[in-house]
Amino acid sequence: ITLSGVPSQSYARLSPDTILAAVSLLPHENKASVLHMGLSQSLKCENDPEVPIKSKDVLTFRCGWRTWQSRPVFSQNNLNSDKHKFERYMPTGG
Repeated sequence: ITLSGVPSQSYARLSPDTILAAVSLLPHENKASVLHMGLSQSLKCENDPEVPIKSKDVLTFRCGWRTWQSRPVFSQNNLNSDKHKFERYMPTGG
């Protein structure tokens, strides 16, 4: 793999023990999709924990090396129903 446009100073800062990962998106990964996951607010969160996070606010997600912005819709996790109640704010329990 040949990298172009990378300053030599950036490469010089890397330790010999550094692991580099080369990744790319698959051709179909530019489309919208639905992802169901459980969220919890981190102690390192930039926002004040007392300020609620609204449904459909833009949030940045990181999973491994992938980072994306999305507008999550919060709902109750009810295993006894095939429908989920919309929540206006992120539940405090995650």
